[in-house]
Amino acid sequence: MKRPIAMVPMNIAAMPVIDCHCSSISSTTLSFSSDTDATNFKGHITLTRSRTADAAGSGVEMTIREWLEDLRFAGMKLGLERAQALLERLGNPQLEFPSIHVAGTNGKGSLCAQLSANATASGFSVGLFTTPHLVMVEERIRIDGRPISSADFDRHVEAVHEAASEGEVLEPTFYEVTFIAAMLHFAEIGIERAIIETGLGGRGDATRLVDADLCVITTISKDHAEILGDTLPEIAREKVGIHRPGVPLIALESNDGAVTAVFAEVAGD
Repeated sequence: MKRPIAMVPMNIAAMPVIDCHCSSISSTTLSFSSDTDATNFKGHITLTRSRTADAAGSGVEMTIREWLEDLRFAGMKLGLERAQALLERLGNPQLEFPSIHVAGTNGKGSLCAQLSANATASGFSVGLFTTPHLVMVEERIRIDGRPISSADFDRHVEAVHEAASEGEVLEPTFYEVTFIAAMLHFAEIGIERAIIETGLGGRGDATRLVDADLCVITTISKDHAEILGDTLPEIAREKVGIHRPGVPLIALESNDGAVTAVFAEVAGD
């Protein structure tokens, strides 16, 4: 059954105080339910030695950070297949906790940071995944506002590397590896709630695989037209792809009636 969407005025500053008329958000701060128990998720976290630099076996060892940086050259690849296969090999850690999933052209990172801060101030253990990072890649993964340690980050990236090398070799992107590393870390430490920012679009973004109980869309404007589409309705359709049946969706009110129509078509009136 489709759930109604809540349309709120297009005011980025007001996003933390939006009201979706559901238990997930109040008029002042985000309130969370502790009904979903998060469990530690350590069974699939392993640390192994680095792979060699090439398949031919040059004898030159590549560190896990070098492997990760090499993935940048592979460019952007949308689609859920690689991330879904890797997460399944790792036991689907992203399903161990509820998530708020945020998409949009602008303002989504700020909203995610505010939601995380609100939840942390309320005493919840919160994981935050955002992109891109400013200085260090560890900034993408935060627990209660603090970045993941370099040691933990490397350990989780190594686990993803190992999973990608098992059986049929998978070739994830840099973004997908950091996202899956975040899911492993959040599940391992047993967070109560995750705040997840999409990287690009929504429908084909790896973050679409999280267990969201609330979806939020900020602004819709022209962005990555070569991938998401040339018109605002086309872009809106990609971003509203984060919606799940039966899950509340909050969207900032758009001045474009065609965008609003897309939201209503996908998620309800």
